[in-house]
Amino acid sequence: FQAEDGIRDLVRSRGLGDVYKRQLTKHLFENISLRERQFETQSKMEELLSYAEEKGSLEIVLPDIHGDTVRLSDLKGKVVMLIFWSSRNAQSISSMINLQNIYNKYNHKGFEIYAISLDNNRTQWISAINFNEFKWINVSELSYPDSHADRMYNVTRLPTNFLLNKEGALVTRDIYGRTLEIWLDNLL
Repeated sequence: FQAEDGIRDLVRSRGLGDVYKRQLTKHLFENISLRERQFETQSKMEELLSYAEEKGSLEIVLPDIHGDTVRLSDLKGKVVMLIFWSSRNAQSISSMINLQNIYNKYNHKGFEIYAISLDNNRTQWISAINFNEFKWINVSELSYPDSHADRMYNVTRLPTNFLLNKEGALVTRDIYGRTLEIWLDNLL
């Protein structure tokens, strides 16, 4: 790597102590690695958004809590929040609870939630849905960490959501509360 040689030359020319040299080199390489991962994630997201702008959302077909297959594309004509969550993730549960009032307010106007659980325990997943009374569409592969849906949408943290317009095109991501309501008021 040319960057490695440049850093070594810089450290040698400054006459820095060996410990400091190792710490500086380690820090610089960690920073480079972090920036490379951020760039890869951003590139994947830009590619996904570009594809979504051209084609609409990526198709997902998963079973619900009753075992019935639910296609994301069957919801065209509705504004859909696609949300990735897990019953083991407290922030996910909190986020989903906070969506309930918005869902109740806008569901009759054509708003739907397609909640994809990144779980691998069916009992725990269904218990979380029933206990918290999540009345929207709940689906899961029950194969986490080998889920395909989260990779299709480049999900790197939970919860993550995407808002799809009536045509099924992705219009924004990771919105909640009043910002979500403003989007819904404009899309419905």
